[in-house]
Amino acid sequence: MSAYRDDQAPPAECALAHMDWVGNGCASARSRTRGAYDRPVSTYVVRVKPGASRTRVGGSYGEPPALVVAVTEPAVDGRATAAVLRALAAALDVPRTDLEVASGHTSRTKLIRVEAEPADFPLRWAALLRG
Repeated sequence: MSAYRDDQAPPAECALAHMDWVGNGCASARSRTRGAYDRPVSTYVVRVKPGASRTRVGGSYGEPPALVVAVTEPAVDGRATAAVLRALAAALDVPRTDLEVASGHTSRTKLIRVEAEPADFPLRWAALLRG
């Protein structure tokens, strides 16, 4: 079963389009909700490759696509998850404190919550998805 309906744009295209879809299952697009203090919060899906030979952010995995993040840290005691957040912050040029794991703390597929994202953030994310 597809994560999006046939009358909707495919996930890769929605990352480049308007990015305002809410609750449609599009992993590469953001889901906008309101967080504490009424700040907009977006969520994105990443696929982690722990124990890689080098840290790398880019490419897509699965359908709908998730951003691939390879880190050198092993998947032990949350070290890979912390490395993923550092790598994402550096690749997307956002403060590390604006990124948080919303779900998937012990899974390779994680849902990352982004607070106070810049206006061009969806374009940055889409560029990383393309590799």
